[in-house]
Amino acid sequence: MTDRPPTEPSSGRFIPWPLIRKIAIGLAAFAAAGVVALLVALLAIRPAPPDLTAIWERQGEPSITILDQDDQLVMTRGARQAPIVPLAEMPPHLWQAFLSIEDRRFYEHGPVDPIGILRAISVNMQQKDVVQGGSTITQQLAKNLFLTPERTLVRKIQEAFIASWLEKHLSKDAILALYLNRVYLGAGNYGVESASRFYFNKSARDVTLAEAAMLAGLPKAPSRLAPTSDLPRAQERARTVLRAMVSAGFVSQDDIAGALKTPAVLNAAEAKDTANYFVDSVLDNLWEIAGQQDAAGWRDQNLIVHTTFDPKLQLKAELAVLEVLDDKASTKNASQAALVCLDRMGAVRALVGGKSYTESQYNRATRARRQPGSAFKPFVYLAALERGETPYSTVEDAPLVVDGWTPKNYEGGYAGLVTYDEALRRSLNTAAIRISESVGRQQVIDTARRAGIVSPIAPVPSLALGTAEVSLIELTSAYEPFFDDGYPHPPFFIRQVTTDQGAVLYRREDPAPSRAIAGRYAQMMTSMLEDVVQAGTGQGARLSSGQPAAGKTGTTSDYKDAWFIGYTPQLLTGVWVGNDDARPMEKVVGGALPAHLWRNFMDRALAGQEIVAFAGEANPEFAPEAAPPPAPAYEPPPPPRRPGPKWLPWNWFGH
Repeated sequence: MTDRPPTEPSSGRFIPWPLIRKIAIGLAAFAAAGVVALLVALLAIRPAPPDLTAIWERQGEPSITILDQDDQLVMTRGARQAPIVPLAEMPPHLWQAFLSIEDRRFYEHGPVDPIGILRAISVNMQQKDVVQGGSTITQQLAKNLFLTPERTLVRKIQEAFIASWLEKHLSKDAILALYLNRVYLGAGNYGVESASRFYFNKSARDVTLAEAAMLAGLPKAPSRLAPTSDLPRAQERARTVLRAMVSAGFVSQDDIAGALKTPAVLNAAEAKDTANYFVDSVLDNLWEIAGQQDAAGWRDQNLIVHTTFDPKLQLKAELAVLEVLDDKASTKNASQAALVCLDRMGAVRALVGGKSYTESQYNRATRARRQPGSAFKPFVYLAALERGETPYSTVEDAPLVVDGWTPKNYEGGYAGLVTYDEALRRSLNTAAIRISESVGRQQVIDTARRAGIVSPIAPVPSLALGTAEVSLIELTSAYEPFFDDGYPHPPFFIRQVTTDQGAVLYRREDPAPSRAIAGRYAQMMTSMLEDVVQAGTGQGARLSSGQPAAGKTGTTSDYKDAWFIGYTPQLLTGVWVGNDDARPMEKVVGGALPAHLWRNFMDRALAGQEIVAFAGEANPEFAPEAAPPPAPAYEPPPPPRRPGPKWLPWNWFGH
């Protein structure tokens, strides 16, 4: 009798075992082939093992040489490094702080920590943010020493290979010491010794618990969390580290009480002069350009950066800032100021980001975002001019209610029927809001966009009064179309980048000129802004030489911010005065300290130069009956593509 496959008792049907065997064999063969292919792929991408003899040697970090507009040396920046500090010479709370926040199971797991990865995934998904990273300290060391920083699957696999090699050839103590002496800790500092000397002016051997916690908090986001960039944020991150140290069992709640009560502060002995604000902006711009050109290799070369920097203008800008703050800061409760000066093509000639770079490296000219107040109004009037109005058109300055909101003028009272020129000259709020509502809020926003405002602007009734936050350099640059006959010029710092061997990596090409607004309207706006300086709220900015100047004041509610943005035919300069914590000043308005600061700087900057009239002054045909040409067509840029949430799987590995 021939063998027959067994049958299913319940159904009586035959089970096709031969077919099942064939399918199983095929699947097994397919799986085996997949495993072989995977092994071949892993072998192909496996990196060469590091050189153990050179692993402790300091690698030569590239330098960046900054040249001014005449190719003269400004300064050289490079990675800051210090001699190796052995683990045994560090206070225990220093390495414990790093372990508690970066890899508390470091001495218990292998080169990769599956438990840590799963925990990070779970926490990140719950918080919908990257609050924990899944990389071990050994993996971070492998990446920092031997790999590029991009987040790809291939790089993560290579990272695991090198981490395994490191744990096979080095002890845990050696890996931890190597990590602490090589990790990037912001402001150009590599390793705890360099960072401690820079931030606290002491060796890592002597850092307090509060200082150790601040250092340990930096690897997550070294540029953003550096105390030189944002001290309050760095202190808050340090508090997180201290709580993690308690949770990990390294210290008790009583141990951290003093550190929580008295957080670490800066004692940055190496920060010296305010020209560093300009250089910081250059370096930010440099890596932006490198990223746009996919030029990651720039970081491995000695670079020569040819900038737009004018050292003479910079010195005059610094003196003007210090004079005004030293004279008025105590009586007016104004502790900070910033200034940026642009030429007709948008080149940044001078930039002061604060009163003292030594005390605070936070760049208020480029990073701080504040409400511009009435310094935003020119874009409202420009939108109306493009619709067919003129400086002689009239508007009612009288009480009004918009969406339940009742705006008022700064000085109280109302002027009645006034020309556009007078309304801008006197900075009348209700008149500006009436014009904005008449033209349309979206049209005002579109006009500001064309001029150069890139920050979000909500179409609310108060937009005419400058309630959308902007940076000083952004707002100043948006006056370029008034300054240069309708042409916008985004600000720039860098003319050319070369290697120290002379190879050109980047050369700025001036874009083809394209007007944002018609020249006629630029001249109208300049005429109106001249009147602001000659007989309006900006009289404090009138220049001693008699050189024509145009500009606009800005003051925000409760006197938290005061601005003056103005220009002559030669230079465009913006000034902001205020306090970092947004404390109200003592009735400081844009026509006071900011206008005086602007005048002091521009008087110095233009000293000895011939007086020049604005273009079109001789015959400004602004009569109401003159028919203006149609406004240029404008296509708003497409909205930026919004990246996915940071908690998505491909963003889990924050390190």
